[in-house]
Amino acid sequence: MSIYTPKLLAPIVLLSWIPMAATVTPYLALRSQGINGARELVGWQTQINKFDMDSCYGSFSVTPEYTRSFRSKDITEWLFCDTITNAAPNTDACYYPGLKIQGTKVSDRDPRALMAENFYLPTDFSSAVTFKPTIDNLLVDFNFYLGLSQWLEGLFFRIHTPLVRTRWNLNFCEHVLDPGIQNYDVGYFDSSYTPGYQDPLVHGTSRDQLLGSFTEYVCQGNAITDHDEIRYHGLEHARMSTRPLSKTAFAEVTAQLGWNFCTGPGYHCGLALRAAAPTGNRPTGDWLFEPIVGNGHHWELGGSLTTHWCSWKSFDERYEVNTYVDINITHLFTSRQTRTFDLWCSPLSRYMMAMKFTASVDN
Repeated sequence: MSIYTPKLLAPIVLLSWIPMAATVTPYLALRSQGINGARELVGWQTQINKFDMDSCYGSFSVTPEYTRSFRSKDITEWLFCDTITNAAPNTDACYYPGLKIQGTKVSDRDPRALMAENFYLPTDFSSAVTFKPTIDNLLVDFNFYLGLSQWLEGLFFRIHTPLVRTRWNLNFCEHVLDPGIQNYDVGYFDSSYTPGYQDPLVHGTSRDQLLGSFTEYVCQGNAITDHDEIRYHGLEHARMSTRPLSKTAFAEVTAQLGWNFCTGPGYHCGLALRAAAPTGNRPTGDWLFEPIVGNGHHWELGGSLTTHWCSWKSFDERYEVNTYVDINITHLFTSRQTRTFDLWCSPLSRYMMAMKFTASVDN
């Protein structure tokens, strides 16, 4: 008799059913913390782009900033699409919205639930997982401006880089509704043949060999014990963290070389060449909601327009009304990144269990 000896590979998410039109966002490519035109200007606008200077001059500024995301529900929808449900119990430890994890033998099973067997859980397992993702950024921006009017009136050079501490918190919380008691059927996750498999007392992998929660699989990367020649692997990528993940680094080093070709008392207009060197981190795909400092480790090259106009000034020159306009346009060059993707038209399939068979062998 010829048989196939199966080997289970690292899980790559299985959904029992998901609408084909659903889309997910495996990686959030947000604007870099280093890009903020207002922060680059406000506070020292009177010390830069000066008029009628016949020597070099400079200015240095340090600007702190704190930002935080608020639309947690939108982020959750980007990450999990139509699998989101509001059926999680309302406890102090958990938040809405979330997912359901249910085995195939759960009565009145939710068609949007993720299949528990994909996570080494019993067929009658049921739990609710909730999320409230937030992103916090605390940074200090270092800016330096050097006027080079000694060489050419209006010529300038400026450079800035922010030191960023970013924290990404998925606020993962699982509430196990039913831990399940059922064993796996004969041949399910094992390669042994048991005579009399129709007998209800005969079973394959027992409940005590399976995992106890979705958290053990998707957060801790646990797997069940190897059986015979079968090797079971835990989740290695796109894992979900129960604790905040943080990263500290400089976002980018951004420099400009420009010329204010039109200057006068109360106005200026100039153009500049702008370039940014990546100093932040690049995606690794290890975590679903991984912290990113910077623009994803892209080099940037482009240009800038800087201008201001004083429309009114009091007689004693103590008060004035100014309009400032700074426009920055850059191109992001190709970068190497490691991401975790889904199968085509199969949202969240990156968590689906995969199995590899060896060549056939003779018994």
